[in-house]
Amino acid sequence: MAKIETQRLTWFRLNQKTVKAEKYRCVMDAVENGEEMLPGKRTILPPTMYASPRWYARQFQDAMSIVREYGKPTYFITFTCNPNWPEITQSLLPGQTSYQRPDIVARVFHMKWEALLNVVLKQDALGHCDAYCAVKETQKRHLPHGHALFTMVPADQPRTPADIDRVVCAEIPDRSNSELYRIVTQHMIHGPCGALNSKSPCMDEVKGECTKGFPKELRNHTVFADNSFPLHRRRKEPDSPGIPFTKTLSGGVEVSVGNEWVVPYCPVLSLKFDCHINVEPVGGVDVVKYLYKYIHKGPDRCMVRVGGPVEDITHDEIKRYEVGRYISASEACWRIFDFPVQKKYPAVEQLSIHLEDEQQIVFSEEGEVQHLLDSGPPTTTLTAFFQAMQQHPDKNDVLYPDVYKYFTWEQKTRTFKWRKRGRSHN
Repeated sequence: MAKIETQRLTWFRLNQKTVKAEKYRCVMDAVENGEEMLPGKRTILPPTMYASPRWYARQFQDAMSIVREYGKPTYFITFTCNPNWPEITQSLLPGQTSYQRPDIVARVFHMKWEALLNVVLKQDALGHCDAYCAVKETQKRHLPHGHALFTMVPADQPRTPADIDRVVCAEIPDRSNSELYRIVTQHMIHGPCGALNSKSPCMDEVKGECTKGFPKELRNHTVFADNSFPLHRRRKEPDSPGIPFTKTLSGGVEVSVGNEWVVPYCPVLSLKFDCHINVEPVGGVDVVKYLYKYIHKGPDRCMVRVGGPVEDITHDEIKRYEVGRYISASEACWRIFDFPVQKKYPAVEQLSIHLEDEQQIVFSEEGEVQHLLDSGPPTTTLTAFFQAMQQHPDKNDVLYPDVYKYFTWEQKTRTFKWRKRGRSHN
């Protein structure tokens, strides 16, 4: 995978001067002033390069446009690969472990990830879904995992604590349900950390507390929290028949674990997939920005320097992308197999925004500049929208972000055509 990325980056580096992009007004001023040098700024690392800064910025903006249209997401799901899935263990050769076969892990996780999306989107396991955003990531311990945000139709959104309790649970189940009890105690117990295990990786060395907020406060009823995840029901013994549960830590130390250490889960999804699936209802709009930024937080990085002078890489986006980039075997297999890194629904169309005569034009040769100037400023979706509003003055209540709901984009003529019925675009 590193060789594949290096080849792509080499092409971008060797073709920096073949294509230039600049605002129309700047090109026009440069020609009028008789400048010898062609104006233009080089696009060093375009958004077509996966995990580049422009790629993340575009994905974040597309995701936020879905939020603008459909409102805050309803559920946030984290889905982590289980290396002991039968589909993985049965495909290993004698003496092999799942960490030695990232290709098998990637294929099985892809099937499970698609199955999860199918259960939620088509079988309505959490309710009927209106929109979603799903992104696959890779942990440094080489296990793939995915994050997904689902926006349900208003009728299926949880409005009361009872609605949340019907979908999400944060308690150890009754031992009579042996399969669910095994899954929860094996996959959905955090730590424990803190005083029970001060060396847990989730501990903040400075504050001396868990970065995930465990142990949680015990309570008899679920409570909504302002602009945050709800405070789930976590009953004490004997109201919760599944506790206490004894867990063995590294070193053979046994500790008693209660509901304050349970990661919220959906019993239906946990029983079906037998792995770590954290399901959280989203509490407020302010959480949306954090959630989407977490999904598109960027690739893992590591930095190693052995002697030599410190180079200035401030203005070289390709080198800045390469330095410290960490590609695990799991991520490499995922990319080589061309599995999708992210999915969204509905599709998002990016609209141009610019000032007058500041449309961006692209040119490669000197002769193209005069031709572009003679043909006038290029038509963008913004200028076409203004023209459509002049032709339909009775439609002045249509906002630019909603133009595709009422107009059809004609690619050949680069104009907007009014839909007779309107609002037919999803």
